[in-house]
Amino acid sequence: MEEMAEVERVLSINDLQGPPFLKGGGATGALIRAHDWSATPLGPPDTWPQALQTAISLMLSAVQPVYIAWGPDLMSFYNDAYLPIVGAKHPGIGMPYAELWAEIWGEFRPIVERTLAGDAQHFTDLPIALAGRQGQPVGYFTFSYTALRDDRGNVAGFYCAATETTDNVLAQAALRDSEMRHRLLIESWTQAIWETSPDGIATADSPTWRAYTGQTVEEWLGYGWLDAVHADDRDYAERQWREAIAARRPVDAEFRLRSPRGGWRWTNVRASPVLAPDTRITKWIGVNIDIDTRKRAEVALIESEGRLRSVINGMGEGFALLAPDFTILEHNAEALRIDTRAREEIIGQSHWTAFPGTETSEIGTLYKRAMSERVPVRHEHRYSWPDGRKTWLNLRAYPVGDGLAVFWRDVTDRREAAAKLEASEERYRTLFDIIDEGFCVLEFIDGPGGPLSDYIHVEANPAYTANAGIPDIVGKRAREVMSDDEADAWIKIFAEVLKSGTAIRFERTLEETGRYLELAVFRVEPPAKRQVVVLFKDVSARRHAELALRDLNETLEAQVTERTAERDRVWKNSRDMLAILDSEGVFRAANPAWTVL
Repeated sequence: MEEMAEVERVLSINDLQGPPFLKGGGATGALIRAHDWSATPLGPPDTWPQALQTAISLMLSAVQPVYIAWGPDLMSFYNDAYLPIVGAKHPGIGMPYAELWAEIWGEFRPIVERTLAGDAQHFTDLPIALAGRQGQPVGYFTFSYTALRDDRGNVAGFYCAATETTDNVLAQAALRDSEMRHRLLIESWTQAIWETSPDGIATADSPTWRAYTGQTVEEWLGYGWLDAVHADDRDYAERQWREAIAARRPVDAEFRLRSPRGGWRWTNVRASPVLAPDTRITKWIGVNIDIDTRKRAEVALIESEGRLRSVINGMGEGFALLAPDFTILEHNAEALRIDTRAREEIIGQSHWTAFPGTETSEIGTLYKRAMSERVPVRHEHRYSWPDGRKTWLNLRAYPVGDGLAVFWRDVTDRREAAAKLEASEERYRTLFDIIDEGFCVLEFIDGPGGPLSDYIHVEANPAYTANAGIPDIVGKRAREVMSDDEADAWIKIFAEVLKSGTAIRFERTLEETGRYLELAVFRVEPPAKRQVVVLFKDVSARRHAELALRDLNETLEAQVTERTAERDRVWKNSRDMLAILDSEGVFRAANPAWTVL
């Protein structure tokens, strides 16, 4: 609101005159013309060096954010497009660079000195913390510093053209993070992932399936995947799949698949439909989890049991000034660039005429509310331009005088990146929720015991929460949900993975509950995130069966040994004469009583 009040004050100054090179430039142009330069080392504007006049003229006519520093004190000049960058420190026209940018002077002083030495500087997506910005003090910027020379050829200042890229950098980082988690989940726990059409037919390649089964693309497509299923399981597998498709329910089936190394391996197939907002199935997503070791142990156990029973133009923003009747009084250069129409086609028209369909839309309702109630409003929507283009626009409207100042910017790139992120998250979340194996992301923190002495559960799937037996585990520290001794043991294991970057797999016995867990732990890159991923599954049934089978075998072996010894004692100590003859009557063995005879 302070920025808007300043815009209103500056725009109301209409009686100032100045040299031709200071004409235009909107609010900041008016401020430069109104400034008492005769009281500064620069003197009156008409006495300024030609190089400075030319640079400032270019700056005031630019649609890109531009900043100029000039003279021994590096006095500051900037245009309207630069206002969102300078933020609450506006107006800073005429202030020395080191004073206006005190918070970054120590970091930027070497850059400025190299520029003043004649070296051009360029930076892409550089993170900078600016004190005047609200809400998000750290932004990302792409900018260049170019030396400006006076009339004698000496470097007297520099010209900076800048563009803020914060939204795009953050959106791309979020997309990469989501894709990394998605890939980590898939690659660390599943052997294959695939998609089919809404009616369950494989129409797209699945390299992981082919690597798992050895099929070619042509062999996999359609219902060709059934040829990779064991002949004894094929009817079952096809029936499970077709019934799930017809009933629109998830699939959870186990059968044998051909291995490219020969033989057959048991797999657990999980698949779930992806629904559109109207509940229409758009596709099926499925995964294969290799369960051959567990399944063979179960089969072995069954067989054994059978035998044994077991701002204004800044950052690309457009600006418009509307009168009380919504007549468009001003449309800045960035607004015209986004719009693509000529200025005379817009200025003087009603906003509702210039932008058809907006009067009865949500935008129209918000603008009317801002105008009548004198309150600021914000909105983001997809707008269809008269020439057929469709772009996402972020709009902000502020009361100014008896009219309305409207700022907007094209955020199509960010929205498209967000849409890709949402699609990636949907795919990830579907897999995240349907697997029975526990999945959790842990982030180490510096606790009372020093660096890396505790961690927080930042993400956990339903299976993890259920197996841990702790509701709402996300956001809780290890020492909140378990004893210090138990927490110390887990922290030691997970911290070693974080430090070394080496993934580990191991089995853990929970003696207090008699459960057995099979775990895999991976570090999340980059290490600076201080996060690890923990995946586990409960193998208690298998381990208990193995232990029961071992105990039974040991018992039977002991019984056999005891009975053999007892038989030998009876044979040796019997007073009756005992002998063994073959079919021809020949003695083959006799006890001591027979020998005495």
